[in-house]
Amino acid sequence: MKFKDEGDWYDDIPFPAILAICEDKKAQTKLNRQMKRILGEAWDDELVFATTTNQLLHEATKPTDRIWSKVDADEEPVSVSLRSLVVAEDS
Repeated sequence: MKFKDEGDWYDDIPFPAILAICEDKKAQTKLNRQMKRILGEAWDDELVFATTTNQLLHEATKPTDRIWSKVDADEEPVSVSLRSLVVAEDS
């Protein structure tokens, strides 16, 4: 988050989604909680952050599988597909 604000990021290029693969559900829940707090402090609607677990990633068979937990500052994480994360970035 700090890099986006203070780094040499170009204003006309969307910031890439940040995807994290967690070892297990417990680690995912903890990371989601921390990212929710950070996103709440950042006040930046352009940031996309999502997590999944190793198990869900290995079990996925297509890009439309809803294995990613998209973190939002104001709401509970929502299960989404990788495809929807990419489409959301482009719109």
